[in-house]
Amino acid sequence: MGYVGPGLISRLRQSYPNAELIGYDMGYFSKCLTNVDFLPDNQLNRQVFGDVRHYQESLFDGVDAVVYLAAISNDPMGKQVLKK
Repeated sequence: MGYVGPGLISRLRQSYPNAELIGYDMGYFSKCLTNVDFLPDNQLNRQVFGDVRHYQESLFDGVDAVVYLAAISNDPMGKQVLKK
């Protein structure tokens, strides 16, 4: 549901039309999606909301691959302070 996920979901769905695609997201910006012609989770088989730091292991039952895109972008805590 972030910046990269919608494009990745489209590509995966095109390349693997019969795959079971499961999204896992905090949903921080789920109400703020812009510049997309569709809601990305519409192309998923299932959307799960949660924090990647605290997930249920059962979420991975039967899963063959994971694409990890979790990050908080535009967050000032990721800004590196350079000393002169």
